[in-house]
Amino acid sequence: MRCKQTMFISLLAIVVTFAQSTQAASKLTDVEVFNRCYFKLFKTVVPRTASLGKSLTDAIYAKKLSGPAACAVLLDQSEFLDNGKKRAAKYTTYPALTEQENKKLIANFHNFHNTWFQKKAFLFSSLGIDISTYAIKDNDEASLYFTRALFGSSIPVSTVFTATKTLRGLREAPDKAATSRWKSKPMSIVNEADFAAQNGFVMSFGPTASLSSIIVKDEDLVPFGKLYGVEEAKPLIVPTVIINSQGNVSATIRSQISMAIAAKSKDVNLFEHLGGGILGSQAFYMKNTNLGIGQIAPGANNDKDDVVARRLSSRVFEDLLCHQMPTLTEADVVNDVIPNSPHGFRINASCMACHTSLDPMAYSLRNYAPYRTAVNHDNTNLTPEQRAKGTPVLGITRLPAVAGSGHFALQKPMGALNYRDHTNKLFKIPVEGSSQLGLELSKSDDFYRCIAKRYYNFFTGYDVNLAERNVPEASNTKEAKFHRARVFTLAANLKKSQNMTQMIKEIFNTEAFVYRQYSPP
Repeated sequence: MRCKQTMFISLLAIVVTFAQSTQAASKLTDVEVFNRCYFKLFKTVVPRTASLGKSLTDAIYAKKLSGPAACAVLLDQSEFLDNGKKRAAKYTTYPALTEQENKKLIANFHNFHNTWFQKKAFLFSSLGIDISTYAIKDNDEASLYFTRALFGSSIPVSTVFTATKTLRGLREAPDKAATSRWKSKPMSIVNEADFAAQNGFVMSFGPTASLSSIIVKDEDLVPFGKLYGVEEAKPLIVPTVIINSQGNVSATIRSQISMAIAAKSKDVNLFEHLGGGILGSQAFYMKNTNLGIGQIAPGANNDKDDVVARRLSSRVFEDLLCHQMPTLTEADVVNDVIPNSPHGFRINASCMACHTSLDPMAYSLRNYAPYRTAVNHDNTNLTPEQRAKGTPVLGITRLPAVAGSGHFALQKPMGALNYRDHTNKLFKIPVEGSSQLGLELSKSDDFYRCIAKRYYNFFTGYDVNLAERNVPEASNTKEAKFHRARVFTLAANLKKSQNMTQMIKEIFNTEAFVYRQYSPP
């Protein structure tokens, strides 16, 4: 009996030793870790010639740096121009990145941030005005909030939801000495043939009968080329814009809204920021709202359940919090059901499980009003003289609140942030306007988990499902739980540090990154 026990223990020891050696063998060497992160950052192999990559590889072989530490240096040596302030390379003991490497690093991450958003291209109204708007308002603005938080000068990641300035990328055309922003634009503008001799973009404004124009200076246009930094857009005032009014309302409300529109139609800043970081980005709003160019919430008959910016709300939940809608349960929304409502979604709880999240968030944006600098037109309905006045652009402004008004869009933009988070905790937070909504979103653990999830997937290949309630029992394996826990830890640290670079460095040290195929114990 004793002999059998001894044999069993010896056999068990051999199995454990083999398992340990197998696990150890599956761990990448420090050079392999560095090669892995270098390829992720630059989409190319480490150069063999004199370079930062070569110097760090030599330091690893000399046992001066670990693989993850060398990876961290790559990030710290990047340079970024943040609104006139340069974030320079951290170390003087290592070579700087070349200009080409630096731009490639920035571009790879910025393109990665772009993939987070469902709506990529700017498409809001007619093609001609969309393209003209794209020349003035940066199509990538939403992504730039993340890119700035990563590469900028001590920019907290919370600014994604709390920033108060419109952002534009700083980009460099291939032949920077010979081209301007206007000359290097990658599109043709409606009516361009009528004013191509102008050294700048001619923008029309005002009613068709009395069209006027201003030349938008080259420095006020969106630059094109390789991204190397970000800038806060300076005010660009247009004397008058056109905001559509609304029908199916009483004479009193019609008068109130006409006065509000008149007040907001003069001396409009084309780069006005509406508050709440991404939420206040005119480009983000126009790309994601379900309201058209002529619509002010809440649509016909001043009914708040009719037309509000629900699609924008869903994009916030899905693109920025990594939620699968609905997050609420039918039990959560039983008091929001109205059995005799003329709106079908109000009648049953299954619909309201989504609408109780989407609609109140949209209510906080109720006073957003789209505008055109001039009426929608093409080359067929204007005289040559009118066409030569240029092309209008689109934008979003905010109507002022009117005390005691019966019109939904003129009331205080009261709304709510209603959802169950990834851990199934229920939140119902009243908010007023985009700034307060953004502030509450910047505090949400789900926001940081969403960022951590995407970066973890980018670097390790593990796509973590954040909400356990969305995982079928058969798929909620030990491995799934392990990686979810890692992402939750990364997110908690990110919320505390507000430093996206630090989070990436933590990922470089995770089991999922330093092992070939890591299996949790």
